[in-house]
Amino acid sequence: MIATVATYLNYFLILFSLIVLVEVLVIFKRPFILKIHLVLLIICIILSTVGYLIISDPKYSLFYFDSAKPIMGILTINFFLILCDHSLKRKVILFEVIMLILTYTLFFIRLRIISTSNSLVYGVFNTQFQIIATITRVIFTAFLVFTVFRILKKYNEENIYFKKIKNWSIFFMACIPLAWGANLFKLSLLVINYERQIFLFFAFLLVNIFILYRPKFLNNFTLDITLGNAFNKSNLFEITIEDFDKIFYEGYYYLNKDASMDNLAKQLNIPFETFHNFFYINYDISFVEIVNKARVAYFLKIIKDEKYKGFTIDAIAQEAGFSSRHHLYPPFKKYHGGTPSAYIKKNG
Repeated sequence: MIATVATYLNYFLILFSLIVLVEVLVIFKRPFILKIHLVLLIICIILSTVGYLIISDPKYSLFYFDSAKPIMGILTINFFLILCDHSLKRKVILFEVIMLILTYTLFFIRLRIISTSNSLVYGVFNTQFQIIATITRVIFTAFLVFTVFRILKKYNEENIYFKKIKNWSIFFMACIPLAWGANLFKLSLLVINYERQIFLFFAFLLVNIFILYRPKFLNNFTLDITLGNAFNKSNLFEITIEDFDKIFYEGYYYLNKDASMDNLAKQLNIPFETFHNFFYINYDISFVEIVNKARVAYFLKIIKDEKYKGFTIDAIAQEAGFSSRHHLYPPFKKYHGGTPSAYIKKNG
């Protein structure tokens, strides 16, 4: 029974991971280095899960058990180190090299343990395996603590990322020791431990969920991401939500045919980077989407106005800021449902 449950859960995890992978590839635009880290992390989850499904071939499955999970840890730690400090330092690269050497040494020892029939040799290899595995976990733990410390230190400052990224970062990092918790279950080279697989399923599932529900501003950021002093509110913000609402909604900026972030930044008399950061931190949709959504709402408002009685849909669409009725239809369907002509017919 538990074997069947574990198998179905693994199939589900592969499918869900593929969905998250496609979402990251399509939605996450930049910084490219962060996108690559997330993509590789998801691929490692998929490969590791595939390894469990074909565990009947020890050499094939052990390759994923021994290499995929440590690489996941490396990718996760690197992701947040880059988020804090722009680039990977030499000591981090050295850490990766050491981890990969230890990982593949473990893989080699595991294969030797399986292939040996001599109990004395088996004991020697098994001892070596346990020593290297312990060293690997200690190094991982040290870098995990170091990374969490860096995140907490940065977030103690008054920073524009404080509210939206602090909890996400810490909970995401917590998935690493959760995955290590699978080591509490007895690992046998000859017997499949399905309880261990189920435990890892939930750890990997959480990683996918955290990736899927990451802060939206990470998807498309023009500046090098940092959590340091350069982006403190006092230094960066020259605009508030009230300022934006006043010109965008009350001033009907969204009706302009040439509405764009660059153009609005000029009207607000602030640098484009400042407005770009402000917008993606405070709104969960793109600038084009918020413009189209406001235009659709305006279209629905004026279509009931006697002033526009007798106007064609194309004419009213242009009054609402769209270049033609054809550009009105997709946003109308997305934000209201149906078509403008069907709405007019239904409401007289």
